[in-house]
Amino acid sequence: MKTKNPNRPTGSLLPTHSVTSIMALLVFCLMLSGCAGQSENMSDLILSPEETYEKSDSTEFQVADDAKLYDTDGANDIAVVYLAVAPGNEDDGTDYTWTQINTVSLQAQGDHPYQCEAVFQLGDENAPTEGSFGYGQLTANAVVRLQGTNASTRQQKSYRITIKDGMGNLDGMKSVILSKSFTDPLRITNKLCYQLMEDIPALLSTRTRLVRLYVKDTTAGADTPYIDYGLYTMVEPINKTYFKNRGLDDNGALYKANHFDFARHEDVITLATSPDFQKDAFEELLEVKGDQDHSLLLEMLDAVNNPDMPIKQVVNTYFDQDNLYSWLAFNILTGNKDASTENYYLYSPTGSDRFYFISWDNDGAFRDAYEEMRAPGQSPGWDTGIFSFCDNVLFSRMLQDESCISSLSTAIDTLYETFVSESAVNEAASQLTALARDEIYCLPDQTFARVTQPQYDTLTAGMGTQVTENYYSYYESLEKPAPFHIHEPGIQDDGQLLLSWDEAACSQDVTYAVQLDDTWSFDTPLLNTSGLHSTELTIDQLPTGQYFLRVTANSADSNSQIAYETYSTELKTTLYGVLCFYVLPDGSVHASYFDGGD
Repeated sequence: MKTKNPNRPTGSLLPTHSVTSIMALLVFCLMLSGCAGQSENMSDLILSPEETYEKSDSTEFQVADDAKLYDTDGANDIAVVYLAVAPGNEDDGTDYTWTQINTVSLQAQGDHPYQCEAVFQLGDENAPTEGSFGYGQLTANAVVRLQGTNASTRQQKSYRITIKDGMGNLDGMKSVILSKSFTDPLRITNKLCYQLMEDIPALLSTRTRLVRLYVKDTTAGADTPYIDYGLYTMVEPINKTYFKNRGLDDNGALYKANHFDFARHEDVITLATSPDFQKDAFEELLEVKGDQDHSLLLEMLDAVNNPDMPIKQVVNTYFDQDNLYSWLAFNILTGNKDASTENYYLYSPTGSDRFYFISWDNDGAFRDAYEEMRAPGQSPGWDTGIFSFCDNVLFSRMLQDESCISSLSTAIDTLYETFVSESAVNEAASQLTALARDEIYCLPDQTFARVTQPQYDTLTAGMGTQVTENYYSYYESLEKPAPFHIHEPGIQDDGQLLLSWDEAACSQDVTYAVQLDDTWSFDTPLLNTSGLHSTELTIDQLPTGQYFLRVTANSADSNSQIAYETYSTELKTTLYGVLCFYVLPDGSVHASYFDGGD
C-alpha cells in the first residue's frame, strides 16, 4: 500500500477542470515541439531529430571477436584444477585407466583416442571452492583424453577435458584444453600471444588462463591423494561452441593447418565427393573441422596457384584483408615461424567467399633468443622478417607484390606502435612471469625446465626487445633476395649432371654463386663459380660418392641469401644453404634432405 506524503497538501489549489485543461495543454505543446518523452540534452538522444534511416551497403558477413569474453577476473592469479579420474564405460569409449591413457601416444591409440571419466572441479590450493565449476560434484561430470599428437609423446602431457551433457559449462565452454607447452622454455608464450591478440580488432583470439593441475587416480583406491602435475595453460578450443560464444556461424568451413603450404596438391586436396578423395591424406595437410564441402577451398587454392591471376586480386577475393595482414604482421613481430605452414585455422562462415586466419598454439613465438642461447651463431639467416613465410605459395606470392608489401608494412607499423609494441609486450610478459616463474622452478616442472632460472629471467625480460629486433629485421629483409630451394641434381640425356635451383625473388637483379665439393668443409671445391644469371648449370658426371652443393643469391647492392637446404654434420653442427647428394654406383643421383625437428 502506498503511503501519503505528509508534506503534500490534501486539497487541490485549482479546480479539477482547470488542472485537466492545463495538463492537456502541456502535452499538446510537447507534441508540437517533437520532444515528447525526450531529454532536452541532445547528447542523451538515441536518434537525431533529422534521422534519415540510411542503410549500409555492405552485405558481407562480419567476423569479429567478442571483447566481453575476455574479462580480467583470472588475469592476476593461478586457478587450480582438480581431476579425479576413473575408467568409465566401454559403450562410450571411456573404459581406460589413467595409466593407459598416459603411456600410449595418440598416434598409437588410433582413430579412437583412449578416454576416462573424471570429476572436474576448479578451486584454490586448498580445495574446490564454492561457486566454482564442479563444486560439490561426486560423480563424473567430464571425460578426459590426451591432446596433441606430438605433445602426447612428451614426458609431460597435455589433456582435453570435455564436460558431459547435462553437467553445465565453464563460462559457456563445453570443453577446455590443458596445454603443458612442453617445448616452450618460458611456459607462458602461448597465453602471452593470445592476450596480445585480444585487443587487435582484426584478429580472433581465444580464452586462456594459467592453472595448476592436481590429479587423483581413483583406480589406486579412494584414499589416493591428488598428485601435483604442475603449471598448465587452460585454453578454449576452436570448435562449434567457440563460434557460438562469439555470435558467429558455427556451420562454416573450418580447417586446421598441418604442414600446409597453400600449394594446390591436386592429388590430395579434392572434393569429399570425389572418387579420389582420401581423408587421411587430406588431413595430413588440413584437418577438416567444419563443413565437408571443400569447393571454396579448391577455388581459392586454384587462384593462389594461378600465376596469371594477380595475387592482389586473389587476396581481395578470397581473404579478409584486415585479418590476413594483421595476422601475418603479428606472427612476424612475435617471430612465430611455425605459422608459415601450421598452427592456425582457416575459417569461412556459411555464405561467405572469404577465409579468416585464427591462430592456434603460439609456442613457436619469441623463440629466437632461446635458440641463440642454445646454439650460438647457428641461425640460418633466412628465418627472419618476411623470409620466415616465403616457403609458402600464398605468402611467397604476396611478398613479391608491391601493393601487398605496402599493406603488410602498414599492418606491421600499426601493431608495433600499439598492441604489439615493445612496452606492451614487456608489461604483459612481466605480469605473466610474476605468476608463472615460481611454479616452473618447483616440482614437478623444475625437473623438465629447459633453462636455468637466471636464463629464464633473461629471456622473459628480453621479449619486448625481440619484437623490436623483428620489426627492423622485417624492413631489412625487404632489401634482400628471398631464400630458395636447391633441386636434386638430374642426369641429362648426354650423361651430364644438371645442377639447378629456384629463382631467388628480389626487387633487384640477382646473380648466383655455386660451390660443389666432396667434403662439407668446402676446403677444396670441385666447382667454384659466381656471377651466374641462370638458375641451372650443367657439369660432367661425377664419380660415385657423397657431394655437397652450396648456392648463394646476391643482389645488385651486395645483399646475399642462402638456400633453404640444411646439412647436419657428424660433429653435430648444422650447415645452412647446403644440399647433400650421392652419386650411386649405377650412376643415379639421390639427394639427402635434413629435417631439423623441434
